[in-house]
Amino acid sequence: MPRVCKAVIKEKSGYFEEYEIYFDLFCYYMIPYVLFHSFDVCVCVCVCVCVLQVHCYYHGDVEDHEESLVALSTCSGLRGVILLGNQSYGLEPVKQSTNNEHLLYRLEHSQSEPFVCGVTNETSRTESHSSFDPSLSMTALLRRKRNLPQTRYVELVLVADFLRKNETAVREEMVELANLLDGYYKRLNIRVVLVGLEIFKEANPFSVEGSAGDVLGLFVKWRKTVLLPRIRHDDAQLIVGLAGAYSGGILGMAFVGTVCSMATAGGINVYSGDNLGYVSTVVAHEMGHNLGMNHDNSRCSCNGGSCIMAASATGSTLFSDCSASDFERLVLRGGGVCLLNQPSQSNIVSVGKCGNGMLEEGEDCDCGTPQECTNKCCDAATCKLTWGSACAQGACCKDCKISVSGTPCRGSVNSCDLPEYCNGSTSFCPSDFYIMDGLLCENDAAYCYEGRCQTYDYQCKHLFETGSVSNQIIDGSSCVNADFNLGSDVLDPAYVKQGSPCTKGKACLDFQCVNASALLPVDLQCDANNTCNSRGVCNNQGHCHCNDGWGPPNCAKSGRGGSVDSGPAQIGNLHCTPFLCLPACHYRQVLFTAHLSCLYLPVIIDRYCSLHTFPLSTCLSL
Repeated sequence: MPRVCKAVIKEKSGYFEEYEIYFDLFCYYMIPYVLFHSFDVCVCVCVCVCVLQVHCYYHGDVEDHEESLVALSTCSGLRGVILLGNQSYGLEPVKQSTNNEHLLYRLEHSQSEPFVCGVTNETSRTESHSSFDPSLSMTALLRRKRNLPQTRYVELVLVADFLRKNETAVREEMVELANLLDGYYKRLNIRVVLVGLEIFKEANPFSVEGSAGDVLGLFVKWRKTVLLPRIRHDDAQLIVGLAGAYSGGILGMAFVGTVCSMATAGGINVYSGDNLGYVSTVVAHEMGHNLGMNHDNSRCSCNGGSCIMAASATGSTLFSDCSASDFERLVLRGGGVCLLNQPSQSNIVSVGKCGNGMLEEGEDCDCGTPQECTNKCCDAATCKLTWGSACAQGACCKDCKISVSGTPCRGSVNSCDLPEYCNGSTSFCPSDFYIMDGLLCENDAAYCYEGRCQTYDYQCKHLFETGSVSNQIIDGSSCVNADFNLGSDVLDPAYVKQGSPCTKGKACLDFQCVNASALLPVDLQCDANNTCNSRGVCNNQGHCHCNDGWGPPNCAKSGRGGSVDSGPAQIGNLHCTPFLCLPACHYRQVLFTAHLSCLYLPVIIDRYCSLHTFPLSTCLSL
């Protein structure tokens, strides 16, 4: 049963109104918190929260307010964000208080130094945002969610620099930060999952001084060479503990539309004070850029107030319909493929909790709370599969059954991408694989890099519109950019992509025109002619992806195509033989004689028996 916490809020009008905040958690004991007003905005008294140190990060909502959100931590007092309509409130303990006093305040009042990071030239936008009716904000977001019904998962790594010093406090703050981000993005059907936390304990491995652009460049380079080989993730955000903003008032900077990129999926964020709620909106803003979101303009709104992707940060915790459109556009263009796979249960940096919508240790499935769950294959109360179900989620799960080996689950989006197939043993599609970096594509016009054929025409179409083409390179190479001028907190998206051709036999790498051989991974030894016997291509793992009719690992023998990574590309011919099925039962032992049925289905023997999965077969009781 959800616990209820009461809050009394005094608005500027002078009226008091009581709200009930619901948390979906179980209590072991209660601690009273006393809250008092700040900035003459609101006063909150007599709040009780449930405290459980094993799991102390929660999401909730305010009763009878559909457009509300609560993301709180009870690890060290009560701390977090309450979103009510178009108002965002921060909540945190009063330092050195002896009677559990807490401060409740509006986030837009919490930052003394303005954060100006905006679009300085609106006419440079590639695609204008259509006229927007603020009253349709939530309706439009929900409609956008239906357009992209599959939940996306951002596997996030947070990196805290040495200046924040106290490791224990920083660790707690970063997990709390991830909880806030997850709450903000959940409305877009995006889940933010913390899969890694890096704290520089002795010294920073790169300088965080200088310009924001320099620091961002150093960070993404360190991420690619040091962090990614250790922790698989989709996006990384650096939290820099400086006393103030970078030059020009910049508190954050990021690349646009680069999530899933090994080279540029990251951003930097300044944490200059103790207000984690405000900093969380800055990090959400920079992550939004990575997810393809541009700054909002005058035609964008969310419930009549400012939004997360506004040019000047105001502490808003809402995304506009424009931001939802930008993300949808990224997905429809083939971006964000890495966001489709659910994080490995063992990689999540948190204690598992049934009902949060994320598959964690000890769970068969998680479809949200019983009120939210619409998945017939999953019991929301226990996070266990329902009777007769072999799976509940994943691209290789259909009608609660695991799809047969060779079933396509993710198609290739271009000539440098590779398709993936179900392997018959798991309900999840394999990770995204693509042709090895540095190989020629589009009739030798460009090079494959991170699953894209980096022709200039492709980049122009991505930036502008379908019919756009690039100018020819004249008298030398160009690895820099056109003038796009999107504002001080984003690196210009018109910088040419890594792997773009410059002169014959050369390509752009780190904004330099270098020999194209530098694109080839130094740690992978794969050659399509020799390693793959000219019957396949090398993928980004250095393995052969075989043509139809040939099998991995070297495409030397007949087979079903595909690779050891992406699964077989064809459904094979099956041959059946009878066998005996002996299930282990809790209440009785039953001997079943079974015939082999040529199906890839789970075996359900008895309601009280263990579940068994037999590849290529189904046990049928006689």
